[in-house]
Amino acid sequence: EIELNPRHDLIKKLQEVRQSQPDLAIMVAEQIVDNALLSAGLLDESKNMVNRVYDIMLKSLN
Repeated sequence: EIELNPRHDLIKKLQEVRQSQPDLAIMVAEQIVDNALLSAGLLDESKNMVNRVYDIMLKSLN
C-alpha cells in the first residue's frame, strides 16, 4: 500500500498539469510509484524506470 501526502508540492503540481499535460502527468505518477518501490527494495525491473526518468527530463527541458 502506498500513501501519498496530498499537500506535498509534487502531488499538488501533478494535479495542476494533469489536464494540460496528461502524458507527463502519467509518467510522473508512474515514477512516484517506482520511487516508492525502489525505496522499499521492491522494484524488480529498473530499466523502465530509468527510461522514464530520461523522458521526464527531456519533457521538462522543452
